[in-house]
Amino acid sequence: MRTVAVINLKGGVAKTITSNSVAYILASQGNRVLLVDNDKQGDASRGLNRRTQDGEGIDRIMTARHPEDWMNKLIKHTDFEGLDVLPANMLTMVDDVEIHPEIITDYIQVAMMKYCIKGIAIDDFRYALLAAALREIGFDAKVYKNLKLVRPSDIMRVATVIDSCFANDNFIWGDNPVLRWGTNNTKMIPYGRKPGKKDDADIGNYVYGKIEAKSRKTDPFMALVASMTIEDMIPYAQTAAVPDIGVMTY
Repeated sequence: MRTVAVINLKGGVAKTITSNSVAYILASQGNRVLLVDNDKQGDASRGLNRRTQDGEGIDRIMTARHPEDWMNKLIKHTDFEGLDVLPANMLTMVDDVEIHPEIITDYIQVAMMKYCIKGIAIDDFRYALLAAALREIGFDAKVYKNLKLVRPSDIMRVATVIDSCFANDNFIWGDNPVLRWGTNNTKMIPYGRKPGKKDDADIGNYVYGKIEAKSRKTDPFMALVASMTIEDMIPYAQTAAVPDIGVMTY
């Protein structure tokens, strides 16, 4: 068997389009081809119009006790005869004892190629582990002042804004099962109350907690909350008057 590897550590150098093109050429020559997309960005799947965000992708095969049960379900036919694709989804598989900081910063650097990231907001639970890696890619609370450690007071400040956004349908994230899963497990809880104590009082401040705390998470939703705490880093769009330069005809 002949193996051809398309490798380059830099992003945006046509690795995916090369792989897709080779798959198409092989299929057009009468071969049965399965293109396996193992990148959560899903560009190979998207290039064949088979991008999935429904929570079911190649990770099912990697983690299932009987992966063969998922093969026929996940493999999708494309518009090209003989060419099928096993699509990626939004999850990243980490075969290690923990998620290393470099995995997170690598993801941020890829996102920086598409978006102008003004700042990052995170809780301080793992900040000591992430600080050095984030500093290497240009994010630091003291030096660059573009990294915010989110505290309960910050969440209380934006809770009413988030509530208003939901009420007015201002949040649009499409069919994102991970974010939907986290959001549907989130509830608002009073902050600062002392149930059963004499000084217990409802002072009107709220933070977010888990509806089902044992087996479900709220991390995707809390990432949204954290981003709202640094909204003021983003300059509001302003409409500038267009000068009348006239029309010159030659």
